[in-house]
Amino acid sequence: MMLHLLGTHGTSRTRATSICCSRTFVISQQGRIGCGAYFWAYESVVEYGIQLAEAWWKLAKKKNAYAGDADDSCTVLRVVIKKPEDLNYLDSTEAWFQEALFKSINLRSMNDGDTPEITAFLIDQIQDEKATSYHVVKARVATPPLVKNQKLNAAQKLSKMSNSYIVKKHGLHLIEEIDILTQGEKK
Repeated sequence: MMLHLLGTHGTSRTRATSICCSRTFVISQQGRIGCGAYFWAYESVVEYGIQLAEAWWKLAKKKNAYAGDADDSCTVLRVVIKKPEDLNYLDSTEAWFQEALFKSINLRSMNDGDTPEITAFLIDQIQDEKATSYHVVKARVATPPLVKNQKLNAAQKLSKMSNSYIVKKHGLHLIEEIDILTQGEKK
């Protein structure tokens, strides 16, 4: 049985159109666990993923991330990712990884903003030890916070951390489907 991972991605309509036309994502150069294409994880309740993606878009729009886009309205994409073999998949939400991360953070004198860097370093270290390269990483990332003059949605109320799938550069071929779920919100 082939397993698939489902995710959502909130962005501007301009960028969503480009993604759908090219059938690929631009890799972010920074993030909770380093470079990759980030997707909010869901299993069967797509509305959960949509709310996280819309909250992300609101936060990015507030930070003027879409300032140069012709159409900065909210568009949510749905992706279907082929789950790679276990050797190329890391579930960093599992207790063993959280404990290893805890030890790494506990050993270092660090600032609050250093956790993503240490997480990425730990993942690189594990890849080296196992002589592998992770194509997809499941991770907990910060749920987008409330944007001024907006109401919290149910997904934001649920937890300060939400699961996501990060597809690394060498795993982009595993994204099998990209569809537009919602579009047009200017909020």
